[in-house]
Amino acid sequence: MRRPATRVLLALAGLVAVVCVFGASWGLLRLAQAAPTLTTDKAEYFSGEIAKIDGGGFAHNTLYDIPVIRPDGSIVIVKGDGTFVSGWDTVKSNGSGNFVYYYQLDGIEGTYEVRVYPSPWSGNRNEVPVARVAFTDANIQFTQCLNDSDNNEVMDDCNWGTGAINTNNAIYYEGDSVPQRLFHNIDDAGIHTFRFEYNFTRANIYAYDFLSSPDYTLPSGPTYLNECANLPPFVNSTDCASMFTTSLVPIPSDPFDAVNMRENPSSRNIRFGCSPSCTGTATVSFPSLDGGDDPGEAHVPDSDSDCFLNCGTSDVQIEITFTTAASNTAVGVWFGGHIAQGVGGWGTGYGASSVSGAPFHMKYILLDGDSVGQRDNQIQIGAVLPQPTPTQTPTPTNTATATPTNTATATPTNTATATPTNTATATPTNTATATPTNTATATPTNTATATPTNTATATPTNTATATPTRTFTPTPTKTHTPTPTNTYTPVPPTPTRPPGVGGAVKLPPAAIAAESGAPADGSGSAVGNYAALAGAVAAIALGGWYARRRWLH
Repeated sequence: MRRPATRVLLALAGLVAVVCVFGASWGLLRLAQAAPTLTTDKAEYFSGEIAKIDGGGFAHNTLYDIPVIRPDGSIVIVKGDGTFVSGWDTVKSNGSGNFVYYYQLDGIEGTYEVRVYPSPWSGNRNEVPVARVAFTDANIQFTQCLNDSDNNEVMDDCNWGTGAINTNNAIYYEGDSVPQRLFHNIDDAGIHTFRFEYNFTRANIYAYDFLSSPDYTLPSGPTYLNECANLPPFVNSTDCASMFTTSLVPIPSDPFDAVNMRENPSSRNIRFGCSPSCTGTATVSFPSLDGGDDPGEAHVPDSDSDCFLNCGTSDVQIEITFTTAASNTAVGVWFGGHIAQGVGGWGTGYGASSVSGAPFHMKYILLDGDSVGQRDNQIQIGAVLPQPTPTQTPTPTNTATATPTNTATATPTNTATATPTNTATATPTNTATATPTNTATATPTNTATATPTNTATATPTNTATATPTRTFTPTPTKTHTPTPTNTYTPVPPTPTRPPGVGGAVKLPPAAIAAESGAPADGSGSAVGNYAALAGAVAAIALGGWYARRRWLH
């Protein structure tokens, strides 16, 4: 017979096993939880806006310090009236571990970093924060024209946006020009240079082959180009209208092989203006990128000799240089990116509609040699349509109509009627005979027959019939919508434990989810699984104890 102490030890061993299983499962569950996160409602703000910062996944009902490190390195709290004090705010997470924090921007341009530390924070920036996020404050807006924002296959007025051009928001063909617009508020007076870069080729296929006037495809005005719509906060409509009409800056011809032969029209301009006004005249040029062996060329990479139909993947850079007369000057620039044309241009299959693999880009990259961040207007694959084949309309042939000849009508001749002569009748003897009275026979009056007047028949004038201009109406692509097929999903049987059989029954994930509140796909079900395992271990231990007891007795 075994001592009672042995039985107690066996029972304790089973209990320890259960505790270990639960402890391990809880630890693994804690490790599986996501790390705390910070996000902002926008990646980029304009000066004076309020940044909204969301925190999630933090400890519940806990205080955290949230310093905002500005581009100049300072940490300040900006008040609603524009004043600020050094330091940082403290936030408290809610019962779900979340919080929202708002930060007022006041015109310090650049990149901001938001950090979260357990409160109280010592102020030591070398400490590792619980979470962090960055955003940008910049008075820059670089946009492009989305001309079918309602996706009804009819060209609309420009909606200026930073989003990529795609088949749902724009209609552009090879040979068209995509309007681009830049507003940038320049802090100081002096000489400044904007630099742009556009994708020239992608895998030997031409994308943007040159720059053009902004109104090349869409006429300027409140309709179509709509050049002063969707303005940023630092530009008003009056200033915009003045900037747009200030000056036309000529775009130089690109001397790179075969480009200038396709530049159409040969005279093209960038629209440029400042508020307050700039001094002097703005100029556009291709920067020298390779030490000057090809003056006026700015292709990257620069192939020697110049490539043709085999340029691989390459870009072109171009600059605008101007002089501001005062600090805090808003500058506006409008131009177009010409979409390379295959048929009638570079050749069949070499136009922009044939670009594949990745979008192509128009970028604003530098101000006075310094980066301005990610200022990138894209065109997605498939958004550019091939140039439509024009339908030939025959020119009408003039049909000659004979001029009528006048037909002469003879004038009638008067017919004379003889006047009767008196006839003498011998007077009979002694017989009185009345002298006959002359009977006057009226002389016929000439009846005038009107001579017909020639009626002029006008010779028909040839009417010119204008040959209709091609209207690009894209044919919508038919989208095949498959008819859904009913899919039979078997319902799993409810597990049951056979009578008289010991041990735990493993439930399917759906059943575990129903009991534990975890998702049915198994994610987050660690507690349920470990509970089942714990039950199994406990059952084994108790089963062993029961068998031993039977053996002892």
